[in-house]
Amino acid sequence: MNLTHVIATALAATLILEATGLAQTAAVPAIVAIPRAEAVRLLVTNIQIGSSVRVELVGGSWVEGRLLEKSDDDLAVLSDGVRRIIPVADILSLRLRLRPAMTNGRVFGIGAAVGAGIFVGLGFLAFHR
Repeated sequence: MNLTHVIATALAATLILEATGLAQTAAVPAIVAIPRAEAVRLLVTNIQIGSSVRVELVGGSWVEGRLLEKSDDDLAVLSDGVRRIIPVADILSLRLRLRPAMTNGRVFGIGAAVGAGIFVGLGFLAFHR
């Protein structure tokens, strides 16, 4: 066995040992569910006053509007010009209302326009050389 075989074997062994070490996975922490009341309180504390919100209530109804005030016990939401006080205990879910982003149709249209522009540009270059 010559020196190149020894070096190649040493490199292969090093790579195998390193790959084995990288293949070891860390233990995944357990996912623990929290009670709904605690989850709603966390949501309430993290939403900024003035945000557009949609509040779904336990009875199945919902309120959309702008968050005016918040406390540990209730929220004040301005909905259709009326100030509504909503107890935190009555909240089933609380979501931010975001402005509509790019829809699938708009994304497809932009992609088609870019593709057509590239196709026309390549055709122009191919025929005008």
